[in-house]
Amino acid sequence: MDLLKQCQQWFEQDEAQKVIDTLEAIPAEERTPELGQRIGKAYIAVAEIGEREPYEKALELLAPP
Repeated sequence: MDLLKQCQQWFEQDEAQKVIDTLEAIPAEERTPELGQRIGKAYIAVAEIGEREPYEKALELLAPP
Protein backbone atom coordinates (compact mmCIF):
# COMPACT_ATOMS: atom_id res chain seq x y z
CA MET A 1 0.00 0.00 0.00
CA ASP A 2 1.39 3.40 -0.88
CA LEU A 3 1.79 6.06 1.77
CA LEU A 4 -1.07 8.28 0.59
CA LYS A 5 -3.50 5.37 0.74
CA GLN A 6 -2.19 4.41 4.17
CA CYS A 7 -2.73 7.97 5.40
CA GLN A 8 -6.28 7.92 4.06
CA GLN A 9 -6.94 4.65 5.86
CA TRP A 10 -5.64 6.12 9.13
CA PHE A 11 -7.94 9.14 8.69
CA GLU A 12 -10.89 6.82 8.17
CA GLN A 13 -9.94 5.00 11.38
CA ASP A 14 -9.60 8.30 13.32
CA GLU A 15 -5.87 7.75 13.74
CA ALA A 16 -4.56 11.13 12.55
CA GLN A 17 -1.68 10.98 15.03
CA LYS A 18 -0.23 8.05 13.05
CA VAL A 19 -0.25 10.28 9.97
CA ILE A 20 1.63 12.98 11.86
CA ASP A 21 4.17 10.57 13.33
CA THR A 22 4.83 8.90 9.99
CA LEU A 23 5.05 12.05 7.88
CA GLU A 24 7.08 14.06 10.40
CA ALA A 25 9.72 11.33 10.08
CA ILE A 26 10.14 12.29 6.42
CA PRO A 27 12.34 15.37 5.94
CA ALA A 28 10.22 18.34 4.78
CA GLU A 29 12.20 18.74 1.58
CA GLU A 30 11.42 15.14 0.64
CA ARG A 31 7.65 15.39 1.20
CA THR A 32 5.46 15.75 -1.86
CA PRO A 33 2.77 18.45 -1.87
CA GLU A 34 0.19 15.71 -1.34
CA LEU A 35 1.98 14.48 1.78
CA GLY A 36 2.20 18.07 3.00
CA GLN A 37 -1.56 18.38 2.63
CA ARG A 38 -2.13 15.16 4.55
CA ILE A 39 0.05 16.19 7.46
CA GLY A 40 -1.63 19.59 7.63
CA LYS A 41 -5.02 17.90 7.67
CA ALA A 42 -3.80 15.57 10.41
CA TYR A 43 -2.71 18.45 12.63
CA ILE A 44 -6.14 20.02 12.26
CA ALA A 45 -7.77 16.68 13.07
CA VAL A 46 -5.90 16.26 16.37
CA ALA A 47 -6.43 19.84 17.56
CA GLU A 48 -8.60 20.36 20.61
CA ILE A 49 -11.02 23.28 20.87
CA GLY A 50 -9.08 26.38 21.88
CA GLU A 51 -5.72 24.81 21.13
CA ARG A 52 -3.68 26.98 18.76
CA GLU A 53 -0.45 25.05 18.23
CA PRO A 54 -1.79 22.31 15.91
CA TYR A 55 -3.60 24.90 13.77
CA GLU A 56 -0.49 27.05 13.55
CA LYS A 57 1.57 24.00 12.55
CA ALA A 58 -1.03 23.12 9.91
CA LEU A 59 -0.95 26.64 8.49
CA GLU A 60 2.84 26.54 8.38
CA LEU A 61 2.78 23.24 6.50
CA LEU A 62 0.01 24.25 4.12
CA ALA A 63 1.39 27.72 3.27
CA PRO A 64 2.75 28.04 -0.25
CA PRO A 65 6.56 28.05 -0.46
